[in-house]
Amino acid sequence: WINEQDQKLDALKVEEDERWYFVRTEWMTFYFARSDYQKEDVMPIVVEALSLMADIRAYLGVYYTKDDAQGAVCYFNSSFDGSSDGKFFAYDQRLVCRDTVLFVHEYAHMVSMSSFDCLYIPSGLFVEGLATYVTYTFQDITSQEYQYFVERDVYEWEADAHQEICALITQSGMEYNAENYRKAAIVLLEIWCDGYPEDRLDYSYEIGQIFVEYCVEELGGMQKFMSAFNDYLKFEDVYGKTVEEVVKEAREWNMAQFGIE
Repeated sequence: WINEQDQKLDALKVEEDERWYFVRTEWMTFYFARSDYQKEDVMPIVVEALSLMADIRAYLGVYYTKDDAQGAVCYFNSSFDGSSDGKFFAYDQRLVCRDTVLFVHEYAHMVSMSSFDCLYIPSGLFVEGLATYVTYTFQDITSQEYQYFVERDVYEWEADAHQEICALITQSGMEYNAENYRKAAIVLLEIWCDGYPEDRLDYSYEIGQIFVEYCVEELGGMQKFMSAFNDYLKFEDVYGKTVEEVVKEAREWNMAQFGIE
């Protein structure tokens, strides 16, 4: 199998037009803006991406085949004109990422929402929560150490809030990284607002991340969560609790990790 895979990689080539370098593979066609990338860097990124994609598919454990991936494309373009740094367009199986760091999040969307197993697209709590969770945990399950697909940098809040977040991380004995910084920031919001504000724009990402992490790490693993993701109308049958009850538990669990009762 390894020799066969090597032969397939050897058969790949970088093509180009006036605006893009592009590489066609069995799982996806990758486009790289010539204004952002050097031609010699394109193939190493693609080779890493193919390995990473296999890792993510295995991690999620859903039925997503090359047939499901027919027509899938990804554009790496720093000048993407969108409201976010990356986006998955389900109707035409297209990803757009301002840089490679965003690829993990968007590819998790593609696999989870396009798989044969997914009967209904669930709410943003599930969709964004899962992709965010995978973004912060993928390095724990990957088959190699990646050079181009790395953990996000810490996005620091303004000075006073940043100090409080750092204090929460320090007192809990956690590592200072993007995942724990974000979880501590959620705790800080809970404290400031006497509960997380449900009208906050990042609700699906922040509370969604905690919700998915709690389901996966405390309530039975990824396979069990994906069964609920794929048919969210049966969530209560899978977990014996409503989504609202599990979200409440997840928020309390997150706060307890930082010593807040």
